[in-house]
Amino acid sequence: MEFMKTLFLILIQFIYALNPSANEKPNELGKFLIITYHVIGEKDSAYTRTREGFREDLELIRKLNFFPLKISDLEKRNLNVPKNKKPIFITFDDSSQSQFDILENGNINPECGMGIMESFKKKYPDFNLNATFFILPGAKKPNNLFGQEKLTKQKLEFLVKNNYEIQNHTLWHANLKKYKDKIEEQIVESQKLLNKYLPDYKMTSLALPFGIYPPKDFQAKLLSGTHKGISYQNTLIFDYSNRASFSPYDEEFEILHVRRVQAFEKNIQNFLNKYANSKDTYISDGDSNVISFPKEFERNLNPKLKNKFKINSY
Repeated sequence: MEFMKTLFLILIQFIYALNPSANEKPNELGKFLIITYHVIGEKDSAYTRTREGFREDLELIRKLNFFPLKISDLEKRNLNVPKNKKPIFITFDDSSQSQFDILENGNINPECGMGIMESFKKKYPDFNLNATFFILPGAKKPNNLFGQEKLTKQKLEFLVKNNYEIQNHTLWHANLKKYKDKIEEQIVESQKLLNKYLPDYKMTSLALPFGIYPPKDFQAKLLSGTHKGISYQNTLIFDYSNRASFSPYDEEFEILHVRRVQAFEKNIQNFLNKYANSKDTYISDGDSNVISFPKEFERNLNPKLKNKFKINSY
């Protein structure tokens, strides 16, 4: 089985090497991937990625020339990505202990998500590995900010100090279609609990639990609102539709409907392989002041950006 997985990775890299044409020219109106993990564990399922599988995903992301960014980078609607690299966003939902576990000796468990990423960073110090964690501060254990209550502050401080990011996933994973009258409460109370440990940290984007939206009349509250005198302003709202995201320069990019891909076994590697080598892939020109793309994509450009950026259409 391990031999077959290794062979699969080699085959993907070989195919990519034989067909580099899609990566010769920039296309900043192409699509990119925002991938979402939940549990890092023993067996693959719809919401679990094996530890070895997660390691393979990271290897593939690096070898196929993807460049990880944080959600705050996307919030700026101006992706600063090196030339010929493809942006990718690694996200984790539900703040489970499997994502970040600390052993009794005080060390990070090398078999949890964080341990695997930190090991990968040491192996490839020149690779820009980072991730964004959509948290559930009021959830039950093991999802109550990574499960180990006495270590919560230590873990959250570690995230901030080590190039990771924290964003909102509601207080306890509320279905906001069902709890439409509690949207403001869920967002504000989540922020308040986080600030018990990180007083100055502000979450500015929201991933919808289950990817389920409230009725249209309530959707404005996803972006801004007030609860008990405390106001919030979200920049982006993320779904869970299992689709690649539109470029932030594309007219179809919607701040209320930012697409994410589900990171289970075959799905994640299929998406990585497809968007490593597709004419529709976002490929950077290396200049954050210029939007470059083939002429055939010109119709997709958001016209509001024409005076904000230099346009390079070829």
